[in-house]
Amino acid sequence: MSWPRSIMFIRHAESLTNAMPEEEATRLPLGSHRYPLSEKGVHQSRILGKHLAERFGDTAFDTIVSSYYERATHTAQLAFPGCDVRIDERLAERRRGLRHSMTEAEYFAVYPGEDERWKREGPFHYGPLGGESGPDVMLRVRSFIQTLRSDFRHQSVVIVGHSHWYLFFQMAMHRITIAEYERRITAFELLKNAAYARYQAPSPGQMPTILEEEVVPWHGLLEETPNARQEAGR
Repeated sequence: MSWPRSIMFIRHAESLTNAMPEEEATRLPLGSHRYPLSEKGVHQSRILGKHLAERFGDTAFDTIVSSYYERATHTAQLAFPGCDVRIDERLAERRRGLRHSMTEAEYFAVYPGEDERWKREGPFHYGPLGGESGPDVMLRVRSFIQTLRSDFRHQSVVIVGHSHWYLFFQMAMHRITIAEYERRITAFELLKNAAYARYQAPSPGQMPTILEEEVVPWHGLLEETPNARQEAGR
């Protein structure tokens, strides 16, 4: 199988919960897939779309694929107005199970045995109760990469998704080790909201290699959210 000629991964813009303290976010009566963009996230998405149109043109991308999460699809719709956005369930963020509605302290207080299991297994292998482990997500990522190669050969593809999913994508594309994954996740070295990474094939059909690791179009135009909430997989 061949490869797309280019791949751009875009992390969704700031969601309502990205800037919330953990306790406030876990009390929000919404499933993670229903978190909307914040007002700042809407601005980030529009700035992103303007930047991409000015830099690459309105017809530079053949296919736009998005996670079905509201914050991802809304980012795609605002950044690429009028374009067809394909939805793929495999792009969903790593599912956190019961951790979604509990703070870290609450979760490990209610399920004290889970703290020991997390310490024993580590961030990659551990899956919270009702949630996914790293290997679970890797199966989805590798399946999606096969679809990139079979269905989008020689195309310019945009993927709109989530920061943790993208880290697993990097593991598959860059052969990042589990140790390096755990270092990055613990240090919160994740793609910023409404930022993108860009890959280009060296020649037609070859595996795309990374050209730009993180471009943040809204940097300098909007303020960074102090202490933006991230998830370390615990």
